[in-house]
Amino acid sequence: MAKHTLSIQLITAATQNAQFDLLIKKVPVPELREILNHDDPINELYSLIVKDAALAALFLRVANSASLPVIRNTDDLKRAVTKLGTVQSVNLIITHMLRQLSIGSGYDISNRLINCSLDTAGALDAIQRTPNSYISGLALFGGAMLAAAYADSLGIEVSMDECVALNQSLLQVFIQHWSFPAETKQAVELYLVDKQPSITLAITAVAHKHCFPAFPGVDSSIPESQLNGVISIINANPFV
Repeated sequence: MAKHTLSIQLITAATQNAQFDLLIKKVPVPELREILNHDDPINELYSLIVKDAALAALFLRVANSASLPVIRNTDDLKRAVTKLGTVQSVNLIITHMLRQLSIGSGYDISNRLINCSLDTAGALDAIQRTPNSYISGLALFGGAMLAAAYADSLGIEVSMDECVALNQSLLQVFIQHWSFPAETKQAVELYLVDKQPSITLAITAVAHKHCFPAFPGVDSSIPESQLNGVISIINANPFV
């Protein structure tokens, strides 16, 4: 029997030939972000959310969370969507979709990778506070997801450490192969050449939180107090 390994070259070739699927590919990020350009995005979002009972319940829980500014508690879904706003609503929908995809997936580490991706998204969103920050944060674990999906396609077992060790090398392949906003691709490219300090801070904090021994792109010179501040933000985020 042939011995399979997590070779960057083989993973890249398999990706380009579309020989396997990837969890995040199933989340319609471009379509959801396009809603932000509609004349009435709140109504568009409400029409989508109201069709999914679990998603509607999640919106009501987050809208009434103590971490958000309190207007008054509400059991009205339209008011909950309005309170969260278009950007946060899109982010919450994507979060919900990712969590649903992890259930019954073909490889055991998928849920942990999604949790790391969501942690990074929440951290970067809090640091940058720009409309595209959350999506950029999600993409930053795409290389590790790519490695895990490749391993699953071959039926081989791999560890989290093996997948995250290849993350940075495979990120360029990931963002080129799947549809992300141009701003996300630019942000990831800047991170790869060490010119995106906010991303470095976010991903270093996530690596610190999850105790990754050697995560590529991590800045070991960032003070632990600063990392713990970001981790506190992640832990308090009702989205994750």
